Amino acid sequence: GMKYGLTQDWWLDERLDPYRATEAAADYLQKLYGDFRDWPTAIAAYNAGEGKMSRAKEGTGARNFYEVVERNHKLDEKARLRPETVQYVPRFLAMSKIMRNLPQLGFTPVDQDKPAPVRRLTARPGTDLIALSRACGLSWESFQNYNLHHKRTISSTERSTFVYVPVQNEAQAQAFLRSSSASASTLTNATATSIRSRSSSRPSTKECKHELPARAG
Repeated sequence: GMKYGLTQDWWLDERLDPYRATEAAADYLQKLYGDFRDWPTAIAAYNAGEGKMSRAKEGTGARNFYEVVERNHKLDEKARLRPETVQYVPRFLAMSKIMRNLPQLGFTPVDQDKPAPVRRLTARPGTDLIALSRACGLSWESFQNYNLHHKRTISSTERSTFVYVPVQNEAQAQAFLRSSSASASTLTNATATSIRSRSSSRPSTKECKHELPARAG
């Protein structure tokens, strides 16, 4: 994930951001297609790992995924493609075919132009996420469900980050993020260090009251 721009640190795990993670996955899959030059083999490498797929091709003398599957039994147990990978490719291709033929199969077509039900907004470093959730009229638990990539009740103090809110709460969120109330302004390096010393990666609502410093009067 980090190789494709997904931050994984004390503040964030962008592998849990469905939008950023999907963008990174698409980039990686495109890279694998460039390496293997056919989609089934690229998809298998996405699941099994590019190194394992390359070794399986080399070990069997196969040109592509399907030939590897036919000769998979010739590989030793460690080098063999797992059943998960053997099944992953046809399932992936079947899902792709279903998505391209939704009306013919009795499903409602996906409207690619329809706005997403959430909005992606930019939060400045050190944004008070509990205050943001309250400004949107969301419980902390509901806000977390939209923002699983944020591991703390304050956004990263080192960089701007993305936050997601329901589309109907966009105006309140934008107004809050533009205001001076957005910043946990009394957060000092000492406070940040103190917060880091806590072991919980996702504090409870009760703990959240103590994680943010008191606001200046």
